[in-house]
Amino acid sequence: MRMPGFELKSPATLADQRNRHKYYLLDPDLRFARQNKMWIVEWDNHDTHFKEREKTMDGITAFYEYVPIRMPDTSHPENVYRSFHFGQLAQLDMIDMYLFRGKEQFAPGKGSVLGAVQDQWIKNQLQHSTAQWHLLGNQEMMGSWLSKGIPKFLHA
Repeated sequence: MRMPGFELKSPATLADQRNRHKYYLLDPDLRFARQNKMWIVEWDNHDTHFKEREKTMDGITAFYEYVPIRMPDTSHPENVYRSFHFGQLAQLDMIDMYLFRGKEQFAPGKGSVLGAVQDQWIKNQLQHSTAQWHLLGNQEMMGSWLSKGIPKFLHA
């Protein structure tokens, strides 16, 4: 759906990032879902720019302005990883596999996806969780999927 006054392009400024979120919110089904259901969200590659710090911070600013999320750590708004606890039944840890990817190395030639701080955080969460189920959420599929009965053209 194209709307007058909205150009679909790669956002270069904070205003562009805000316009992209405004464009998404033109979808009545998305607005209805956001009004009626709980969301646990994270940004993806459309919100962040790995190599350009200013564009990344613009994307993060617009993300927090338009997406139903509390900023987990106001002193470090780029840290979107966080935990959700559902009694003793489940703990959901949301990790960020975009913003820190490739910026640090654990060993020569071995790049980091999570970065050292987030890596230590998730290890701590996994070691100390008392929940019956421990779930990880992120922006990427961690493996392929296949379900019986799905037409072949839908297979990735």
